[in-house]
Amino acid sequence: MSTRLAFYMPYLAVGGAEKSTLWLTQELKQRGYDVRFIVDRRGGPLDDAFAEVGPVRYLDAPRTALAGPALAKAVKEEAPDQLIAVMTHNILTAALMKRVGLIRTPLIGWEHAVLSSMRAARGVRGKVETKLIRALYLVCDKIICVSKGAADDAVALCAPNRINAAFVYNAVPPPKIGPLSASEQALIARIKAPCIVSLGRLNAAKDFKTLMRAFQYFSRGSAGTLLLIGDGEERPALEAAATGFGLGDKVVFAGQVENPANLLAKGDLFVSSSITESFGIAIVEAMALGLPIVATDCPTAPREVLADGRYGALVPVGDAMAMAKAMREALDAKHDKDALQARAQDFSVSAAADAFLAAIELADKQRAAA
Repeated sequence: MSTRLAFYMPYLAVGGAEKSTLWLTQELKQRGYDVRFIVDRRGGPLDDAFAEVGPVRYLDAPRTALAGPALAKAVKEEAPDQLIAVMTHNILTAALMKRVGLIRTPLIGWEHAVLSSMRAARGVRGKVETKLIRALYLVCDKIICVSKGAADDAVALCAPNRINAAFVYNAVPPPKIGPLSASEQALIARIKAPCIVSLGRLNAAKDFKTLMRAFQYFSRGSAGTLLLIGDGEERPALEAAATGFGLGDKVVFAGQVENPANLLAKGDLFVSSSITESFGIAIVEAMALGLPIVATDCPTAPREVLADGRYGALVPVGDAMAMAKAMREALDAKHDKDALQARAQDFSVSAAADAFLAAIELADKQRAAA
């Protein structure tokens, strides 16, 4: 009988945590694991993709905080060998049910955030969440973070309580460049070299406004395009900022696209301007295409992914002038495309699956049962 793993998630969206979970579980299924999902709310854009990997059980809970009893019932009926709660609020809900005895299954918390940064940005609500994290994360059999820095941060945040923390880098499959759609062709027709490209949800944590200001400094008196791939709540404000900065058609908003690799491949340089980044899937995707990288030296993963600057330039968070300077230098420098692509392979799906199974101590058990 194969080992059964249940992944507990809030909603099957197109964020980094959801995509990395999908890629990892696809690999685990291929290795013979019985993978299934328990999800708070239905109607996510990745519902069908997850259903191809394993059964999806929806709790139909209006909020994760209210899903506890339904989760406990689902876990009892699905009877997984391990329950893996993905993201902070789902970890808290599952840990609470375990603390009160309604869940007895071994519980792994798969944390995708830099906890101290995320809580600090949430004001009073963040302070309440911090108290809950300190009280409940020690209930988990293990907390897995997506970078070493994020794991160290989690341990420090929970102190003096001691949590069993480890880190496993996210799985990132090689990007596949496919036929261009009509909309992609129209976007590409608007690009003028050099093309500075960035990818991610348009929210405050990604700090695209600093990137836009840096591009303003970079492009004064010259051609060039800033291509932003992704969508989110900050898009109207960013579109207004592009006008306010006098950038006009130099900034191209691609929105959410099905295959970002098609547009990433048209870039001359990738820039990550995040205030905080627990891993940085987009950085790895850009490296896999051989693009030179400029990234903010934010908590915590860009420095790890770029190996202390060996594979890309690191600049201070929020420093548009330093970012613009690094962009110019990166475009003028020669880059070893093969080395960048080889570094991206360090974060392959296979490597992530090996590390994840080792972290949850199942690799040997599954081989013995086979």
